[in-house]
Amino acid sequence: MLWLDQAEAVFKRMPDAVPQSVLDKITGTYVTAIGIKAAVRLNRRQKLTLRFANGPVEVLVPFKDLQFRSYLSPKTTFEFVMDGDRVKALRHWNAIAEFVLTRSEDGDTIDTMEEYEPADD
Repeated sequence: MLWLDQAEAVFKRMPDAVPQSVLDKITGTYVTAIGIKAAVRLNRRQKLTLRFANGPVEVLVPFKDLQFRSYLSPKTTFEFVMDGDRVKALRHWNAIAEFVLTRSEDGDTIDTMEEYEPADD
């Protein structure tokens, strides 16, 4: 039982930490239906990041299970879709659109060198 005698309280759900074994599985290159590539990597602080070719690096914040939110745009959701023990796709949606990126298995990657570390705190 919890008593909050005339006090305001804010409750914030804290997602479970994503196990390293899962992070290792979901990192890789993903491709849109029209061939645009995106890289999912771990940054130096072991935070999951997403970068489309020639775009900025976005930190993905754990939300629920394999769902993540963009640090820069919290209403944007990313969900990794599993097929058994393999990641097969990355779903991306916001209030306007939804699309799916397929996991690239051919080893073809985009340049993922980060020129800066994006703010994530």
